[in-house]
Amino acid sequence: MKIDRWGFLSLILEVAYPSFKKVKPFMETQTTICEWAEKTFGPVNNPNDLLKRALQETTELSEAMAKNNTIEIGKETADIVILLHRLLDQYGLDLSKEVNEKMTINRARKWELRGDGTGSHIK
Repeated sequence: MKIDRWGFLSLILEVAYPSFKKVKPFMETQTTICEWAEKTFGPVNNPNDLLKRALQETTELSEAMAKNNTIEIGKETADIVILLHRLLDQYGLDLSKEVNEKMTINRARKWELRGDGTGSHIK
């Protein structure tokens, strides 16, 4: 049996620390996020409530940015994205798919630059 260095390291950890368990990398999807949210918070009665909560989270993000707290900036941004996944799910839409489709449109547009890192598309 041939074992690579990471497999060897895992084997040593398992012997030295019997409670050590291999953890496979896990990436959340809209489905896993929405399933967790449904179990944790219950069903969505009104999608506008998700939008209102996302707006509250943008205020928290703004506060974290004002303090230049990068840890909280990451967490608050993630909260917003989580809520957006759930919001789009209410309409049978997938956030990743919508972003990809919108980027295709954006890449084909002409843009007027504002000089602040943003811009408006030229109609």
